[in-house]
Amino acid sequence: MEVTRQDPAVIGEEFTVVYTIKNISNKPAFNLSFDAAIEGISDFTEGPFTFTPPETITMLDEGGTATLSVKFAVDAETATEKTYRLIGRILCQNAMMQNCGTYTAMSSVSTSFTSVKPTLTIQDIILLDQAPDVLNGFNIRIMVKNSSLLYDLRNVQFLLDGNKNFEVMDISNKKELAKIYTNDTVGIDFRLRELEGRTSNSIKLSTGYSYANGTVALADNIEELFIPLPTDSVASNGAIPRVIIKKYTLSKDQVLAGDRIDLSLAIENTNQKPVRNILISFGVQDIQTDTGTSSTTVFSPVNSSNTFHLDQIEGKTTVSKTITFFVDPSAAAKTYIVPVVIKYEDDKGTKTDLSVSDNVN
Repeated sequence: MEVTRQDPAVIGEEFTVVYTIKNISNKPAFNLSFDAAIEGISDFTEGPFTFTPPETITMLDEGGTATLSVKFAVDAETATEKTYRLIGRILCQNAMMQNCGTYTAMSSVSTSFTSVKPTLTIQDIILLDQAPDVLNGFNIRIMVKNSSLLYDLRNVQFLLDGNKNFEVMDISNKKELAKIYTNDTVGIDFRLRELEGRTSNSIKLSTGYSYANGTVALADNIEELFIPLPTDSVASNGAIPRVIIKKYTLSKDQVLAGDRIDLSLAIENTNQKPVRNILISFGVQDIQTDTGTSSTTVFSPVNSSNTFHLDQIEGKTTVSKTITFFVDPSAAAKTYIVPVVIKYEDDKGTKTDLSVSDNVN
């Protein structure tokens, strides 16, 4: 007989001691019953402990092994902070129903007023998709560890809050496990997608569980976590999509009056979400003359207006558009500016007044 597990003994609470019993004889043992004593105290009832007797083991075959889990209580009025020698005893009978001895296992029990609660530790968050699609859904695995070397955790609950950044796409945002063994690590999977107006990669996870001597409620154990998405994904997935002129090139290094030139624009949608109804317009430049200021341009589109339209630009995509201009033959030799205005809508058509202005020199 030996002690294979013993919980901390907190004054005023219960603790569990697990005994393993092995029949090393060549005959079966019958009616194995448990009793306990405290070293130095003749009457167990005068000590600080009480216990609930486990069920009697009717028979233990030769060479067989059995386990007894005994729950003790530490009396809040009589116990003091000290170490006791607890003796567990097994009494048994032979096949003739005669007493065949008493077998013991002794352990030191240190009583204390300090409660020792197990903890469930967040170890890591793993992205399960090689290229997470934050718009349509991506999968994460939250690795959690039962850091206790004493307690198994039972009825373990996980409640995920997207923290106004993500929506849980699973049937429920609550997951449950029947048990997490001591010092064991498990993974909990969730499927998420971003919410409109997401500002960070932050989520909140509540955990609750029970153990031999108590419970931890979901509301009492909330931790903020951060999903390891690319750092630029937040800025590019905000509520307002951004379209920019990423690059422009001219077909000639030196443009002369009377020339025809091709202007190529690379227009980028920096957001993950598509934009639609893109209208790109070339404006006029204010030119100072002897008679005052006039708005004019020396560049005229060839066979087109100064405005062109694109139906849609997909998220994180760059499109190119080339326009041919004729340079006014009377244009003076100087640097000119061509204002460019891009107007567009978001993918849902809810924001229809989005625009950006830039200049081409």
